[in-house]
Amino acid sequence: MNKSKPDRPSKDESSAPPTSRGAKRKKRTRLKLLNSAMALFSRKDAQDVTINDITEGADVGFGTFYNHFESKDAIYEAVLFYAFDSFGEVVDAHLDRINDPAEKISTALRLTLREAKLKKDWGRFLVREAFSEMGLSSGLAPRLARDIDEGISQGRFKHGDIDLMTLVIGASTVGCISIGLGEDSTHPQLEEDKTLGQRFIEHALKTLGLPDDEANRLAIVPLPDDDLSERAF
Repeated sequence: MNKSKPDRPSKDESSAPPTSRGAKRKKRTRLKLLNSAMALFSRKDAQDVTINDITEGADVGFGTFYNHFESKDAIYEAVLFYAFDSFGEVVDAHLDRINDPAEKISTALRLTLREAKLKKDWGRFLVREAFSEMGLSSGLAPRLARDIDEGISQGRFKHGDIDLMTLVIGASTVGCISIGLGEDSTHPQLEEDKTLGQRFIEHALKTLGLPDDEANRLAIVPLPDDDLSERAF
């Protein structure tokens, strides 16, 4: 399975508003196929998933698949794009309202953890693909590096190794998602007063150089209420 960074979907596929019932129906069918594919790819290696598996999960006919995607590789690349780049762009829309790079990092991490908990297939897929070429070159990773760089430039952060801090915080985010997806089983860290995610974000901000009280405050700033992963698809 080719995991190179996929081309951005065309405007017709991703952003053009449906103008007819047929176009709306086609968009809904495409979404069903993408959701089915993500659910399968989040649990199995791509080579173990068939097009028939995807269409059965979407409850559409086998031939319908080819009205939307040329191949299994094509839908795999589309899922990669929507899981990483598209979600990252939606998060960026929220970060544009924030000036403080420390609050940007806290918000981006917390939005990611929240969406992974709300959309478990999405979270599992992120965990599986986080260290792939696509995962490292898009989505959270480059945005995290950007905001760390901004914080260092402004004197907000004291730690100067952008690559190392991006790796440490990014990998810890994946770890928190992985543990969070297993919350139905008892985990001692999840039984304490603070959630694992909150403690992780506090620690990440402190590691970057924020004072304890400020890191603790930014870890609980109210988040937007909207469902980002739904819009990302």
